[in-house]
Amino acid sequence: MSAMVSSVYVTLMCSLVGALQDATVPDLTFPFAERSFEKLPWPHQAPDMGRRDIKKLVQDVWVINDFPLYQGDEISSYFHGGLDIVLKNGTAIYATKAGWVKAIVASTIVVADAEDGRPCYGWSYSHLAEFQPEVGDFVERGAQLGVVSFDGLEHIHLEKVFSEGEHWPDWKYICPPYAHFDYVDEDPPVIQTPFHFFENDGSDRNDAARFEPDEKGKVTVSGQVDIVVGMRDAGLWAHSKENGFGDRLAVARIDYEIKRSGRSEERNSFDFDRIRFRKGYRDKRYATELTRIVYKDWKLFEAERRLWTKVPTYFVITNHPPEGWIQEPSARARENCWDTTAGPDGSYEIVVTAYDFKGNRAQAETTVDVRNGDDEER
Repeated sequence: MSAMVSSVYVTLMCSLVGALQDATVPDLTFPFAERSFEKLPWPHQAPDMGRRDIKKLVQDVWVINDFPLYQGDEISSYFHGGLDIVLKNGTAIYATKAGWVKAIVASTIVVADAEDGRPCYGWSYSHLAEFQPEVGDFVERGAQLGVVSFDGLEHIHLEKVFSEGEHWPDWKYICPPYAHFDYVDEDPPVIQTPFHFFENDGSDRNDAARFEPDEKGKVTVSGQVDIVVGMRDAGLWAHSKENGFGDRLAVARIDYEIKRSGRSEERNSFDFDRIRFRKGYRDKRYATELTRIVYKDWKLFEAERRLWTKVPTYFVITNHPPEGWIQEPSARARENCWDTTAGPDGSYEIVVTAYDFKGNRAQAETTVDVRNGDDEER
């Protein structure tokens, strides 16, 4: 087989596999809006715990990864669907909310609101052992589900999920869990500067051409541009109380402005309080395509990470319509960008505002030059 024929064969096979995988993505009911958010106990809060102990538990909560943190690499990636709560192996885990056990798969148990196949919310608890209930059982809030069991940094993974019928547990929507829990976070997000600029090619490639700074650090862009910004969130619940390790959580909402000569164009970016991500238990390609709409892989910006603390997640803030809000990412979002040809050449300020899930706010800016051959006086 010649090299050309072999290349065509591989391309066709990849297309066929992709089409087959697309066919497996179910048309799930989109999560319905909730009028209010019930406050729930943390999953390691024993039902007989007193107020003083509960207050200490809230002060001591340490979440090392959260929703919607980027996970993976340049080949395969996914949205981190929930909260990784650092707890010692053997810690008893209780149902944060009453419901019916929909599934127990490997180290995961899923407890949902509806007994039948109706679309509903639920909670998924992973990295557990010694399960107490069985599939189909009804469990009260505070009933023990199992104990923490994880080889590595000991923790459980807690997700707020939405699914229906036969799709439990293979497919679900993952939803932001923050409104249900008390935690301590008085620190604003951290925004990395300078920002990064890439050509927007409308594909799911992670390595589109980058506009590199010159020897003075100045970046010049042209055409359709994606703006990428590294951000992370801190706060008491984001790091160890012993050594401070952590502080690498995701931000909740991003807005930005494009400013020139006193004029400002305000744009929306991702609001993770509004977004719901469809997630398949085994469909890595589907997850990877979705994540590339929202994120760039960290290896494009950092040579290595020896210690995974206080590291940013890199958001493609322009892969969002300038107005309105995305509720579920789709391939069409890749077409969004900063079209620099729509305005004159010259120097622009990009101002980014980030919020965390407690409402703490931070702002940073980067200056960039636009050159599309416009000879208008600057």
